[in-house]
Amino acid sequence: MSVATAMIIGASSTLSQALARQLSAQNVSLVLFVNDPDAINAFSQSLGCIW
Repeated sequence: MSVATAMIIGASSTLSQALARQLSAQNVSLVLFVNDPDAINAFSQSLGCIW
């Protein structure tokens, strides 16, 4: 069960991905915004994201 939801704009950057990993480990639901969804597909799958 998620405790919160976070939106990360520019989620394809290294810093944003590190933040997303930390939040995901804390069971925070994530909304990731990117210009090119295909560029972040592998990363989102590593987090177990649902499309």
